[in-house]
Amino acid sequence: MANVGNPGYDSRIAPEKTNNYPYGSKKDEGPGSAKSGYASDKSYSIGGSEKGQGFGSAKGAGSAKSQRQMASAKSQDIFGSAKQGVNSHMKSQRVGRDLGSGKAQPQEGGKEEINNLDAEIVIESGEDTYYRSGDRINGSILLDVGREGLECKGVTTSVTGEASTHFWEKQTIDKGTEGKSRDWHYDEEQYFKLKRLVLGDGNTVQVLPEGTHEFKFNEVLPDNLPSTFTGKYGQVRYYVGIRVLRISDDDPEMTAKKDFTVMSLAEDLANITEANQGCTVNVTRHFGILCCMSGPLSAEVTTNKTGFVPGEAILVQVTVDNQSNRVVKEASIHLKQRVTFYGLKHGRGMQHSEKDINVIAYVNLPDEVKPGENKSWKNQEISIPSDLPPSDLMNCTIIDISYSLLFNLVPRGITQLIQCELPFIIGTTSSRESYYNT
Repeated sequence: MANVGNPGYDSRIAPEKTNNYPYGSKKDEGPGSAKSGYASDKSYSIGGSEKGQGFGSAKGAGSAKSQRQMASAKSQDIFGSAKQGVNSHMKSQRVGRDLGSGKAQPQEGGKEEINNLDAEIVIESGEDTYYRSGDRINGSILLDVGREGLECKGVTTSVTGEASTHFWEKQTIDKGTEGKSRDWHYDEEQYFKLKRLVLGDGNTVQVLPEGTHEFKFNEVLPDNLPSTFTGKYGQVRYYVGIRVLRISDDDPEMTAKKDFTVMSLAEDLANITEANQGCTVNVTRHFGILCCMSGPLSAEVTTNKTGFVPGEAILVQVTVDNQSNRVVKEASIHLKQRVTFYGLKHGRGMQHSEKDINVIAYVNLPDEVKPGENKSWKNQEISIPSDLPPSDLMNCTIIDISYSLLFNLVPRGITQLIQCELPFIIGTTSSRESYYNT
């Protein structure tokens, strides 16, 4: 039986120095790149077509991102100006990020105590519910005020969707020295902000008396929302919030937020011809040079199709033909996620990008392949997590996601891996029920 598990495996077989845990830190140098030099000959086809016509090509599913980059995200603001895309609470959150990890720390739970404001946010549909564009989200917010009461100019509730990226980029100051500089890059976009004044007029000072005050919220989510996502250098976040309006700018902020999850329907696999067709990749390697060159070590990897939905299993067929003089001691298949984050230099300059490679799941194939042997593994399963965001993260212009299967061979006595990669996409079906219940 194949050994299937989480990414807690030997780092020697990790592709591209990939992190062995979600949301790693290494830049992508992809197998087959100038820096990898793993395989001497490789090719793949999708649905019988040659490389360059499938999902990894400019004409395939990966090109949709470049088209969306030209479209700007539109904000929706029921109360207030739509130009307030970077609100004061977002600014304070950005300053408070852990710059060591580059990741904003999400608020835990739905209850946050700030000064004498105790706010509990209750979403009626439950915390495990996934939302999508057009769904209604409703619930209540309970404010507990202390015995001295609370002076304010009013109370607002809001439902917000936004994305942000943030990362450092190292640059060499002088090629002849060891000096380095670091530039801070970040960007953000707001998809909507449904804001309502539920108490007061925003100008007149009043006092909230001691006790519990309940405020209802009931909003419909707008169209074309990206899926919730949290990565090392950015996130797409949705939350319900409450704000007590301060009397003066010198008073501390009084807010509370609670996150909820949006799952985009992404790209419908029914509209992609290649989604139900298999993909085959071949790789061949020789050892030694000239008259001392060994016979070929070849591998062929095939998937049952190239389009999947979250929760589905990928079926993989592997054949290794070892005519070399080396024993293949290990073989494995990895489900790889590549995330690209885009940010502006100091938030306003030229756009830069940072990549993050994650191994989501893997399968270790049993048995060695000795010289002269030909060995096959059929119907090896790799399960796609049910909460994995779809490919491309549609409708988000500052974060991009792609997926592939990476096959590794480890010959004995050779430090370099032999690798080949099969791109695939994670999308959805026309039926919402099949997408959420897969």
